Amino acid sequence: MRLLLVSVLVLACSIASTECLAWGASVGPTDRYALYADFDNKVTGDPIDTRGGVFGEPTELGSLDTEIVWVDQTNRALRVSSALTNFTRPLIWQLLGNAEINQGEVRITFDITPSALDNYSIKIRENNGSSRLFLTFALTNTGHFTASDANGTIPMAAYAYTANSVLSIELVFDMTALTSSIHVNGVAMSTDRAFKVSDRGIGRLMIGYDKYSSSSPFDLDNIRVTGPLPFPTVLQADFENKTTGAPIGRGGAEANEPYGLGSYLDAIVVEPVAGNKVLDLSTTYTSVGQAARWQFLKNMEIRSGVIVLDFDIQLSSLNHYAIGVYEPLHLEKSFVNLQFESDGSMRVHDANGYHPTLAVSYNAGQLYHYRFLFSASTSTYTIFRDGTPILREQNNGITTRGIGAVIYRAYSATVGSAHMQLDNLRVFASDAEKIPAGLEFLEKNRSAIANEPVTPAVEVGVVNAFGEAVPDGTPVTLEIDWPSGPPGATLSGAGATTISGIATFSNLKFNMPGSYGLAAHSLDASSLDAANFRSLRVSVTLGDYIFADGFEDEIKHE
Repeated sequence: MRLLLVSVLVLACSIASTECLAWGASVGPTDRYALYADFDNKVTGDPIDTRGGVFGEPTELGSLDTEIVWVDQTNRALRVSSALTNFTRPLIWQLLGNAEINQGEVRITFDITPSALDNYSIKIRENNGSSRLFLTFALTNTGHFTASDANGTIPMAAYAYTANSVLSIELVFDMTALTSSIHVNGVAMSTDRAFKVSDRGIGRLMIGYDKYSSSSPFDLDNIRVTGPLPFPTVLQADFENKTTGAPIGRGGAEANEPYGLGSYLDAIVVEPVAGNKVLDLSTTYTSVGQAARWQFLKNMEIRSGVIVLDFDIQLSSLNHYAIGVYEPLHLEKSFVNLQFESDGSMRVHDANGYHPTLAVSYNAGQLYHYRFLFSASTSTYTIFRDGTPILREQNNGITTRGIGAVIYRAYSATVGSAHMQLDNLRVFASDAEKIPAGLEFLEKNRSAIANEPVTPAVEVGVVNAFGEAVPDGTPVTLEIDWPSGPPGATLSGAGATTISGIATFSNLKFNMPGSYGLAAHSLDASSLDAANFRSLRVSVTLGDYIFADGFEDEIKHE
């Protein structure tokens, strides 16, 4: 479900003796970016790096020269140039997590300032490729525009550009109707054009020089791509299916509820606007901080890819609150902790310590949308508020654990009756489908001979949190489920990888006879976690050996 806030102003109300704050106009889904690059956090004079969308950078430079330049006293842009001429050379931008969007609306906006009338090119293509012609949009050296797609040349409205003037480009794709629209400086150049491509989605933005270009420099700024990222959702709560006036349950992510609540925390579903329910968190107990803890589906721990946390929040007064992101089931690793202080200031700390007080403050009774964007591979995060970054590319110093919990907290210093209202909580992760969540032996008991491969081979099925087979190559290991088996017993051949969700142990051996139980593990998941877990029982004997010369020798069993 696409999460929306009701954009209506209301007065404070009272439901079930719980204060309801005034929920105002929220930023909509168009402010939730699949790519954001404004270059204002880059160093003037430096070239742009190629770390990808999570850092607001391209993935390829196309042999072009780049430099961060000042636009004015507060804004920077990316200047692009080249010593080569008459070649097609683009900067290539991929979406967050190398996503490809094939549903909903994709909106691409950016500013380009050409230094001269020249041949510049903008191409919209599929992820990691350039064969799907969603759109090719070009500036020509005559000062005009041309466009084409998989259906051929696109008729365009008459409009001219001049050198050194900013062009605000907006490209909108309806991935359901398979149509596109082009606007330049608010002028509709083409609308509802059928682009024909239906077998792939949009995942790549290419901006650079067209063939026969003189390579005149141009500036880029304010690149935005919005659209529904196709990442699996591992936590979602909008409270619309809950009962107004009732306490929230503790059913966990599977029930769209918290995993745990502080003993003195009131967590009530309220309806400040008809048809829009939110969760109201409050406490009058100021001796110990109170928190609502949310875990991900199957208590998964995400150690790779891009993780996005979205939520809308409103605080009733200037007080002491915090929103933290941690590993599952514990509070040892602080990936990020955003604190709201009683003077309206805000600050952030993580496993590396405190960062300087943020340049922004918060207001009591004002609705904000927050997005926390994490890159697991680089241990970094960026925080957006209402579509604008307020802290960028911070390293949290955590490399040994993954993200698995979100905590909303009122500190012990919080004045009694302070309210935090929460809505549209969602966590989605690019690599969630790769994470094992359930393991099961495909048989329940076996027999074997010591120091001989178990036949038929032991097989373990592995699925993710969505009940789907994990990708091929996912590692699975077996171990003896102690205290089964005799002292000194060991396994060999106890490692395998999955094919079509099944790991096959074709060379599994026990070094001595006995009665064994086996447990299976894959990354952070274990067969021991299953509610109806039964270990695989294997009865191992010494057996009879047949020698290479063809004679059979009886082995006495002790």
